[in-house]
Amino acid sequence: MKKITLVIFTAFLTVNCSKDDSFNEEQTNLALLSSKKDTALKSEVNYEIIDNDSKSIGELSIYHDETTIYMICKTNDKISISEADLYFGTFSKIRKSIDDVETIPSYNFKTATNQTENIFRIEKEDLKFDKNGCIYVSTHFKFIDATSQDSKSANSVSQVLPGSEKLSYFLYCIN
Repeated sequence: MKKITLVIFTAFLTVNCSKDDSFNEEQTNLALLSSKKDTALKSEVNYEIIDNDSKSIGELSIYHDETTIYMICKTNDKISISEADLYFGTFSKIRKSIDDVETIPSYNFKTATNQTENIFRIEKEDLKFDKNGCIYVSTHFKFIDATSQDSKSANSVSQVLPGSEKLSYFLYCIN
């Protein structure tokens, strides 16, 4: 019975797959180029931004194109990021916690007040990726809560597996 079903299924596929449905080489190359371009612009990864009390204050989106890595920080209402310290580099030198002040950030951005969205641009040529096209990223944000006017700290967090510990860094790959 299984053999008969397999033969009928194969015959059905053969009849329905005509030459008109297949791409020629030029169309295939154009489709691949288009999908690579879309992938480069849509390779967005999102991470939660949490404060010292493990309360979510927003989201960090990171993606890249041919030359630049973009980091977009969107915070909750009435919260604005005043400063961003971003580290790109090896695992041994990443900031292990919000309180780690010994690690010098790769990039420091001051932002305009009262903005709930900030975009940070980093040129890929300035970064040292490993042989697989990956780099560790650690973030530290200073933010102002408009309801209390307090200045606080936060960082983006990643979670390798559901239920695992939230990490204050992540691995970002461009390949």
